Order: sequence, then C-alpha cells, then structure tokens
Amino acid sequence: MKAFILAAGKGKRLLPLTQKLPKPMVPVNGIPLLCYTLARLRQAGIHELIINTWYLGDIIAAFLAHHNNFGFDISLSEETELLGTGGGISNCKELLKDTFLLINADIICDIPLTEFIKFQGNKGDISLLAVSAAGKPTVAVKGDQVKDFSNIIGTDLVDCCAYTGNAILTPEIFQCLPSGYSSLVTSGFIPLSIAGHLSYWTHQGWWLDVGKPQRLKDAEIFLETKKDINKLFTSLEFDLDQDYLNWMFQNSLEV
Repeated sequence: MKAFILAAGKGKRLLPLTQKLPKPMVPVNGIPLLCYTLARLRQAGIHELIINTWYLGDIIAAFLAHHNNFGFDISLSEETELLGTGGGISNCKELLKDTFLLINADIICDIPLTEFIKFQGNKGDISLLAVSAAGKPTVAVKGDQVKDFSNIIGTDLVDCCAYTGNAILTPEIFQCLPSGYSSLVTSGFIPLSIAGHLSYWTHQGWWLDVGKPQRLKDAEIFLETKKDINKLFTSLEFDLDQDYLNWMFQNSLEV
C-alpha cells in the first residue's frame, strides 16, 4: 500500500516558526515533524510514499535528498499553487490507482498502522477514517458509518469523535474530488458519507495535533515521557544527520 502525506500547507498558525521553515520541518524535541510520520511508515513496512509540497517545498526536498529519502521510494508532488487538502490528492490520482493510506503531516500519534490497514481490508471496498474520543469532536457516526461533520450534511447528529488526520481511501475518492483547489472534507468525505461509503476505526491510544504553538509545546512535554518514540528511531536505523539538522534549524529559525 502506498502512503500520501499532506505536507503543502503554509502553517500560518505556527508563525513565527514557519516564517522560514515549512511546517513538516518544524522541530519537535529536535526532530523534524515529518520524521515522526516517516518512522511510523517504516515500522508498518510501507515503502512507497507521495508527499505534496508547496510552501518552502525546496527545504523538504533538500532534507529528504540529503538523507537519501531514508530508504523510501518517494514521489514529491510540487504544487505551483496551493491546491488544498482535496486538490493535492486529486493532483496525484495517476499515482494512486489503488487504495492508499493518507496522513496529515502535522499529526504525531501511536496509531498501529498495520492494525488500521488490516481493519480496512476486512471492511471491503470502503474508505475509512481513524477517529478518537480524545480531541475536539468534529465527526458524527451511526452504526459503523460516518454520517456527518459538524452537521454540514444536516443530519443533526451530535459529533462524538475527532478525526485524527489518518485515513485509508479507496480510488472512489477521485470520483468526488474536482480538479484544482478543494477541501478533502467537503469535497471528498462528505460525498462518500452521503453514499454510505465512509466508515471509521477508533484509535484507543494517543494522538497530537501540533498545528499551533501551544500544542507544539504540549507535544514536546508529552513526548518526553514516551521513551518508545526515541526507541522507534534507533531500532529502525533512522539515521538523522545532526549537523545538517543544526544547520537547517539555525538558518531557518532565525527571525
């Protein structure tokens, strides 16, 4: 299974950190945010990745090239204009012929991707969201189906869980997404939900949205207690060039 990492956003909410540094490269306890996702993918045995970039995408490209893509087969989708969460995926439909894993680049979590993928395989040809009881509820479910998102569809169902920024999507998503700029939720998830083709898997562990400065600080404090995170990098021979990181952070975080 291929994985698609949404990494094109400008990260305005993380200013001034993102004034000279793209959000996926923002350090979390000295490690670029993107690396937490890459380590989870390595652990799950996923090797083929697509990463869309836009804002300061050359920094992401240079970082990956310097580390030989960490052994992954990576295709960079370099957007000349921001296409949004839906447009970024639609722009790569020729590379995504089969069901694929989607991950937001600003999420750190302990979702067991192998279990998530296995669960979707048992659901058949249907897309799947990873949701959690932790975090701000934005998703309404009924039975085994996702039915609404903050009442956008008008079901009047109460949101009961949060979307963790992890999903498994079938190629049906491309029948929903238009070309050009679009939102994945409104243009993709909503039509799938109305058609009854969107289910969910509940994550029982932790997940962190580090899209704001305070959340970033909270994440760093939380991760200091999670020794398994550091073990994950070392056990997978995930070698980071510390001199390169120091140079990148020093040059990019000076505002």
